[in-house]
Amino acid sequence: MSYVYLMASLPLLSFTDPAPLSMAELESQCSGVLPGPLLSQLVELVGGAPTSIPVVNEYRQYQQSLDNELATFRARALGRKAELSTASFKDIPVAEATEIMHAHNPKEAQQVRWYALWSKLKELHLGHYMDQEDFFLYALQLQLLLEKEQYNLDAGRQNVTAVVKNLLESVG
Repeated sequence: MSYVYLMASLPLLSFTDPAPLSMAELESQCSGVLPGPLLSQLVELVGGAPTSIPVVNEYRQYQQSLDNELATFRARALGRKAELSTASFKDIPVAEATEIMHAHNPKEAQQVRWYALWSKLKELHLGHYMDQEDFFLYALQLQLLLEKEQYNLDAGRQNVTAVVKNLLESVG
């Protein structure tokens, strides 16, 4: 199978649909097609390791600047000073962070954050068609969809309840 055929055979990804395959399945499909260095870059990318792929670095920089901006907004809301520098970031997504901060609840805020990240990945896809960057952007989109699927509201409630219970027991 050729690289172009691999790219054409990958299932379409949609923000509103569940991930059509796991990261392990993607790696398995790629193992016979991608050259060794590209396959190892995929494994490193999924693990969050630093990379020399410009489009991946641009996405990660956006993600970090969004998270830093959110932390700054939250610190201001608590009357604290945030010690995060955004001077080195190309884009500071103030509008997206503001929209996240105005969400009605944490679940909605997380959905808005995921959509902002998805939109950035779609923007980065422009100009890339069947090239290596297109493949790595596909992997990042798949990773984002899988992260969305891992979000478990009930487990989060149980964790918060356990923390509050432990705090109350230690105080009382």
